[in-house]
Amino acid sequence: MKKFLALLLALAMVFSVTACGGGGGDDGEKVIKIGLCQPMTGSMAASGTYSKQGVDLAIQQINDAGGLDIGGEKYTVELVVQDNEGKTDVTINAFNKLIGDDKVTAIIGTNSSGTTKAAGPLATEAKVPVVATTATAADVTQVGGEYVFRSCWIDPYQGYLAAKMAYELLGLRKGAVLFNNADDYSTSIKDVFVESFEEMGGEVMTQAYAGADVKDFKAQLTAIDEFDGEFIFIEAQAAEIPLPIQQIKELGMDEMLLGAASWDSELLPELAGADNIEGSYFISTFSPQSQDPLAVEYVAAFQEAYDNLPNNQSTMSYNAMMIIADALERCGTLDDPEALRDAIAATDIDLPSGHLVFDENRDPQVTGNVLTYENGTPVFIQTIS
Repeated sequence: MKKFLALLLALAMVFSVTACGGGGGDDGEKVIKIGLCQPMTGSMAASGTYSKQGVDLAIQQINDAGGLDIGGEKYTVELVVQDNEGKTDVTINAFNKLIGDDKVTAIIGTNSSGTTKAAGPLATEAKVPVVATTATAADVTQVGGEYVFRSCWIDPYQGYLAAKMAYELLGLRKGAVLFNNADDYSTSIKDVFVESFEEMGGEVMTQAYAGADVKDFKAQLTAIDEFDGEFIFIEAQAAEIPLPIQQIKELGMDEMLLGAASWDSELLPELAGADNIEGSYFISTFSPQSQDPLAVEYVAAFQEAYDNLPNNQSTMSYNAMMIIADALERCGTLDDPEALRDAIAATDIDLPSGHLVFDENRDPQVTGNVLTYENGTPVFIQTIS
């Protein structure tokens, strides 16, 4: 399937992609609707923006290349966006609208485990495939049902890779984890990080805060400072990370700062302060500095479209659209949702982040990347698995 994506990327570079977005097409044009359910407003709105950018770029490339060939007929792809505000109840309503009102063929999203687990069963009941972007909890696809897939890694793998980065790559032996115990994503990665780091021979303590609205981390940071470790692993949603970093520096603490994929945000240097995250390390599913030909072409197209580099969320969203597009062309019909589900399950495709196949739980098998912040920019160090 590498030729499929390579051809789309090559053709797309011929066209201007400065105004990415789905379109309904001219009169008489056959259109296939794909839903996007992400937080376009609220505390996680940046994640929704990144996601839409990735999907918009993929759709622009597909349509510029002539659309999708499904059963010998050409279809233009149209994106239908529903804002879930990062909330479970709103996500359920958004899925119902996409499935019942908009009649989408497949859904991309969501970006979080809790919302995907809440709405996934609705899609499975309606036989509408879902490819979540950064819903990483281990049980997302099992709870969501047989029509729920994802383009990202799972928390146990992410937590393990972060621990391996700390212990083996950076040589750290003692540290602390600051996490949000009201967030499934934060808690599940914390659990695996702690277990893995201790199994490797390290010593770790944890400090929790209760919810995204917490603004004062002084009590937790004081306890961490007294622990006298070498690092602080901050595991939280992207919007929550800057404030504790600022308070760590205000307290004069000098532990190395570590993170996972939520640190892969262009807003982090601006909000946390580029100097405050200098020399910090994190893991992500994608590095824009990758020299893989597909990655190089993807990064160039993304930069032309948006004047910035793609991150984890935008890349997983781009991948999700390409996974669906590839499956639709192999499936060859819009009238058999089970065939489309099976085609997605049989995905064997090269993407900007690397080769992807799904396991029996509809989870992708992928590698990770270690990056460090230098002068406010993520710099690739090495792959990790």
